[in-house]
Amino acid sequence: MSFPTKLDAIVTHNPVLRKLFRNAAKHQNTALRVKSLVAEPLRSHIQLVAVREDTIVLTADSSAWAAKMRYQVPNLVKKIRKTSEFAEIQTIRVTVLKSSSADTLPRNRKAAPISVSCASALKNRASSVDDPALKEVLLRLASRRGV
Repeated sequence: MSFPTKLDAIVTHNPVLRKLFRNAAKHQNTALRVKSLVAEPLRSHIQLVAVREDTIVLTADSSAWAAKMRYQVPNLVKKIRKTSEFAEIQTIRVTVLKSSSADTLPRNRKAAPISVSCASALKNRASSVDDPALKEVLLRLASRRGV
């Protein structure tokens, strides 16, 4: 009977995976160091995205948390530059995390059908309306009956 290969055995024998795991661990340690300089509750609403040359890029849960973080940027830059690892940091960019719910909504959504009785009520109301634009809208809504 053969047993599944352990993940650490795969990683140690594959130089690409070994480097990837090392980079991920380094990123996680850097994120913890940066976040430790930010006070709660803001700390739990930001994530480190990247450290590039002289810039740190953070992302926030929402635009409200991003705005609060942006107010803290000057103080955070001062704190970060005191550490030897981040002495060259000049800028901290804060972006807003894209909402996953926006990606799940259909782009071209068809109108939901209405019942026959609702369509009839809309037609009756349209016949008693003097405004031609409103009458047209009511008749268009009435035409959305289910098949």
